Amino acid sequence: TFRRYYLLTVPGDGKVAVNVKCSTENLQYTLLAEDLSNISYSRSVFASGLSYAQDSYSWVLGKGSYYLLVSGSYSSADGTYDVDIAYTNYNVADSTAISRTSPKALTLGQYVPGATTIRGTDDWFSFRAKTDDVNWLQFRNYSSYMEVEIYEDNSAFAMNTVTSYVYGATGDTYKEEYYSIQMKAGSTYYFRVKNGTNAEEFGKYEI
Repeated sequence: TFRRYYLLTVPGDGKVAVNVKCSTENLQYTLLAEDLSNISYSRSVFASGLSYAQDSYSWVLGKGSYYLLVSGSYSSADGTYDVDIAYTNYNVADSTAISRTSPKALTLGQYVPGATTIRGTDDWFSFRAKTDDVNWLQFRNYSSYMEVEIYEDNSAFAMNTVTSYVYGATGDTYKEEYYSIQMKAGSTYYFRVKNGTNAEEFGKYEI
């Protein structure tokens, strides 16, 4: 077999789209982490009986280094292939939304762009209520599924969980969600944007 590695340097959270075109009978490509562990299952491109075949796939990745492994067997992979890679920077501002003890503060009327990524972690935001009032949690979901847990002060249990489903999401459009919260003056509310578990659950959001 042959194995060729291509280094991908991702400057910030965003979408990496790979398109592979080949004239070989059987070619595979796999996304690897910097330590060469598999991030994705191998995807195959079959051109048997055709002049060429192609396959495309996208991953939402965090800032860092990755490898694209292109492989095949010499007996079935004689021919040529082309790999095209496109990157879309999500320009996120969630790098300080680290944990419940170190959240990023939200401001009324202002969206914060963020992203859930492969091998990423949950993002945490906070808001301190100044008056007894009803405020609205608003977020825009660009992926197929997004889940936000809401906590009040030091409670270990979420007071509610807001979910958003977008069937056939492409990552280019969003679904806007609204949820009302009766807030108490002096209380701090925490919003946990849970990182996805499946490829289609990763993507951009605004909260």
